[in-house]
Amino acid sequence: MNVVFVEPFFPANQRQITGYSGTEELQQQYAEWVIDASLPPPGTPTQAVEAGYMANGYVRMRHPDYDVLRGMLDAVGRTLHVYAS
Repeated sequence: MNVVFVEPFFPANQRQITGYSGTEELQQQYAEWVIDASLPPPGTPTQAVEAGYMANGYVRMRHPDYDVLRGMLDAVGRTLHVYAS
């Protein structure tokens, strides 16, 4: 059985997405466990938190071990940064 969780992203500013950091590192480490991801391209207007917790981007992952999955999602939260200006 796979456990699935989503890691949403909220940019620091509410304007336009200008880029990301950490995507390559996470791709190398966790690609086999990623179900899907939404990382809007630079220039996309950001959405307010009221638009939903997945409005500005997310990564969905799965893993048969819950504790391992939580560790991976913690790593995503620490590593992947959304920039907006």
